[in-house]
Formats: sequence, structure tokens, C-alpha cells
Amino acid sequence: MQAKRELALKSQHFRMGLLILWSTWFLSMGCSTAPPDPCKDVTCDANSTCQQGTCVPNCTDVQALCNNVCINIQTDTKNCGQCGNLCREGEVCEQGACKLTCPDTATLCANQCVDTQTNNQHCGACDKACSAGETCKGGACVLVCPGNLAMCGQACIDTQNNPKHCGGCDKACKAGEVCSKGACQPNCPSSQTQCGSVCVDTQTDAGHCGACDAACKSFETCDKGACELRCPTGQVDCNGQCTDKLTDNNHCGGCGKTCQSWEICDQGSCKAICSSGQTDCSGTCVDLQSSLTHCGACKTSCKTNETCEKGQCVCEKNTTECGGVCIDTQRSSDHCGACNTKCPTGQVCVSGACATRCKIGETNCAGSCIDTQTNSNHCGACNNLCKGGTTCTSGVCQ
Repeated sequence: MQAKRELALKSQHFRMGLLILWSTWFLSMGCSTAPPDPCKDVTCDANSTCQQGTCVPNCTDVQALCNNVCINIQTDTKNCGQCGNLCREGEVCEQGACKLTCPDTATLCANQCVDTQTNNQHCGACDKACSAGETCKGGACVLVCPGNLAMCGQACIDTQNNPKHCGGCDKACKAGEVCSKGACQPNCPSSQTQCGSVCVDTQTDAGHCGACDAACKSFETCDKGACELRCPTGQVDCNGQCTDKLTDNNHCGGCGKTCQSWEICDQGSCKAICSSGQTDCSGTCVDLQSSLTHCGACKTSCKTNETCEKGQCVCEKNTTECGGVCIDTQRSSDHCGACNTKCPTGQVCVSGACATRCKIGETNCAGSCIDTQTNSNHCGACNNLCKGGTTCTSGVCQ
């Protein structure tokens, strides 16, 4: 029994030895099953690396390979954050995100560019709104007195009937006198009503509108005994709110005319806010260095086969300038291979060389049009000769 075990063990060792010898011989004969290296015969420069048989640029950590070009996706407005992510007009790319930018004279508030020196909703700073009856001047909310009222201290006063400010601020009447039409008098005239020690016209007095002590609000005036909204000079009434239609983004040029988030109201018109490096061309922000329709200047368009580089229209890659026109000399029959090299009648330009134009069903073989379905010298393809007495039928030698 022991002898049989030893014999089986020796037989197993022998088979393993043969397997190792066979494997070594097989590999030495070049029969490895490993796939061929596509980059074996490809030489790339120091700035690129071979991938799948093609040299591709070496991109940095903040770059991405977009259409075989290394792009900084942290700052590029056409590839912001990732390839193909285009920022909107008026936006810039910061740290891989599109953000709205405002000019030096405006501030970004609630995704809108506003002038905090004049905007009633953002006076001096974002969300700092002026109260009713106030307007924003120089970044501060100031009280605006409507109608014929005068600013006396911090209050709007009608100096025509106020006994403390009769005819002007701080011009007080004597005890027992009333103020009528800006003058201190002992009694009120028939056209006015005495309210306390004051003579007023209840048809026009904002403090006694229609009756004594029936006061209008600070931003209202009294007209025919009724309180009405009255905006200061330069402002209009938009839904019960006084606003400057020359600068208000929500009422630009008129009530309810709202500017877009990337626009600002300037002299009653919504205008695009262009970021650094862009120019406003008829309300559109463009890069004059690369725009095909505004190359170097607004409305300067590049021609067919041209591209805009550094503000100049130049011929696209693989085209040549021939007589002021960019031509693909690989396909142009009038400029085949070089400018002014014209192909003869009946020929076309193929890969920069003139070749006979064959009709449908024929193939150009060394300048001759051949039916490769029936020609025994070019059966199925040029120079495929049928041998041994065979003929060409349907592109096959039989």
C-alpha cells in the first residue's frame, strides 16, 4: 500500500515538471496571449502622453481634457466646472461655478445688480429699504416733502398755516394768533377753517384733509379734501409706491418693466452687465477676441472657413488663404493642393489631388473609371485580378 502511494506521488511530480517545461517553451516561442501595446511605436513630446495609440496633452489638476485641449475648468466661461458647461451672458466662471458679476457702480443684491446710491429697496446696502415718503440719495434714505410742504427740522411742514412755522421754518405766531396763507392773523378768513390755533383749507391741507385732524400719511397730499399719493419730482407712482423709473430694476422706464438678473436699469433702459473681457454689442455681452460675429469690434463678422483669434479673423486650421478667401485645398476643384491649381473639366479634388469623377457604380482606378462588379482586372477593388480563367461576377472572381 505504501509503495502505491509513493508511485502515485512520483507520477504527479513528473506531470507537473512536464507542464512547467511546456509553458516555458510556449512563452519562449512568442505565443503570449497578452494584447498588443497600441503605444509601442508611438512617440509623444514632453507635454503629452500616449493613450490607446494617440498622443493626448498632459493636463494639470485644475484642467480637464475638452476636445483634446487642456482647459482650466475653474475659470473658463465655456467649460465652467466641466466640459461644455457654458456660463450665461454677464456671468464669469469662479472656482468652477458660473457667477453674476456687477460693474463697479453696482452691487449684487438678491441676484440683481443695483445702484445702492439711488435704489429705494437697497439704499446704502442690500435689503436696506427706505420707508414710505423717503427716497434714496447718496446711499442714504432722506425724507421728501410732497407738494408745497417745507422741510423744517425732520418734519414736512405747511408754512402757509402752521403757527410755529408761519411763512417759513421757525417763524412762530404770537399767542392767540392763527397762521393763514403764511401770515399771522387774529382770525381765519372765510375760505379757511380754524382747527385749534391753525387756519387751514381742508380741501388741500394734508394735516386736516376734508376735516380738522384728518391727517394724510407722510407720502400723501390732500387734493379736493381727499388724501392721494404724491411722489416727489423725478419719481412716479407704481402700485402705490414712489419709484425712480430711470434707475429702478423693477420699474425700468415704466411701471412693471423688470430688468433681467444680469441687467441694470440705466436712464430708463435695461442694459447688459458685461464681465471683464467682454463688450456690450447691442445688448449682448461678447468677447471681441473670439466672437465670430463681433471679431475685434461689434458687428465685424468673420467669413466662411474663418475663425476669430485675438480679435482678428484668420483662416481655420487645415485651410489656406487664396485671394483673400480661406480655402480647403484638399477638396477645392479651383485650388486643389495649392492656390489657383484648378482641376480639368470632369475631375474633382480628392485629398489635394485632381481625380476623375466617376459616375455612380464606378470606381476611379489609376485615373480610369471601372465597374468593379464586372471587370476581371479590378474585381471588387482596384488591381484585384481574376486568375485561372475565372471571370468577375458581382465583384467576385468565379
